[in-house]
Amino acid sequence: MNYVVSVVETLRVPNVKEVEKLHTQMRDDNKFELKKFEYQHKEVKQKGEVIDEYELVKATLVFNNEKEPENHVSINIDTSLFPVSKASEAEDDDDEDCDNAKEDALPWN
Repeated sequence: MNYVVSVVETLRVPNVKEVEKLHTQMRDDNKFELKKFEYQHKEVKQKGEVIDEYELVKATLVFNNEKEPENHVSINIDTSLFPVSKASEAEDDDDEDCDNAKEDALPWN
């Protein structure tokens, strides 16, 4: 059986006030131990002018002891909400070609 030991979450948060709220929520959540929490202020510049600002948060969440895991944690990632880039569509096409080539090379085909 596989166990999730830890996860590093990287989140874009609009401002420091929201970072503080997030930190409190994560610290008080009893489903994991908040091992590390840090953030950096980021600026998006265009022609030398700041057009956007945000905080980039990195939080390390520990779910199990690596040597003696106790809790089975299931993590599901739903990517259906994310747009598909043209680059990944091309990669998917390449993967199909590779899969077909592998199938053709199998001795029982």
